Amino acid sequence: MSDSGASDVGMSDSGASDSGPASSGESDTGLSDAGLRLVLDVPSPSGLDEVLVGRVSLTNETTEPVSVNGRLTLAEGDLGVTATGAGGVLEAGWPWPADSGLRTLELAPGAALETGVLLLSTPTSQPLFPAAGRYTLVATYDVGGGGRGPVVTSEPVSVTRTEPRTDAARADRRALQDRDVIQSVAAGGTMGTAGPSLADLAEHATGPTALLARLAGGSAPASGDEAGSEDPVAAAAALTAVLLPGDERREALGAALDLGRDARARAMLRAEPTP
Repeated sequence: MSDSGASDVGMSDSGASDSGPASSGESDTGLSDAGLRLVLDVPSPSGLDEVLVGRVSLTNETTEPVSVNGRLTLAEGDLGVTATGAGGVLEAGWPWPADSGLRTLELAPGAALETGVLLLSTPTSQPLFPAAGRYTLVATYDVGGGGRGPVVTSEPVSVTRTEPRTDAARADRRALQDRDVIQSVAAGGTMGTAGPSLADLAEHATGPTALLARLAGGSAPASGDEAGSEDPVAAAAALTAVLLPGDERREALGAALDLGRDARARAMLRAEPTP
């Protein structure tokens, strides 16, 4: 468990470094030419002994319904997040890109599609945050899907990652740099030799980190488990960050943790827009 103190949502950093040239349909305010706004929220500060889970939302800010790509996940390739900091510019990624068909849905005026995003590693399963310090994160989303565009870009957010201060927290940090552990968390199941490290993480950690460690280690949480029940939206973000739409575990774990009591968490688990 990190002892870095209470976390706030990472706020837009207007002084952050340039995230690169804009593509057609992009703007530097998070609002596309089509009236769609992409927002990336990330808890900050957070310890390097924690699994960092952000939330991404796509909101229709027009007065008319809009059809959009529903593949708002890292694994399916249409959502991207870059982190600029100690390691240079690194891209958040997935060990095994998902081969899925295009899904479209309709966003009513003011409605938003929201999901969790796993900010743990690069596509090659290397740590996304190699050292403590301040990072600037930017999300992009292909609204049409499959390279069709347009692409909307979020405003940059500033995130601070801190060094762990206890032996247990330092052990958790080392675990989260291990390739087998990284891939286990992303897969929601134990890979290679990650079992003991996942068990330690589940014991030491709290919140999303404990929830994802228990999921990966095969110890499913239940109602009343503090790893998921204290903050339904944070728990839903953690589950949707690693379990793709259609994965039956979304519904089962959401029910076990009683996440459906929160309308926003329920919509996230169902991959449905919130009004």
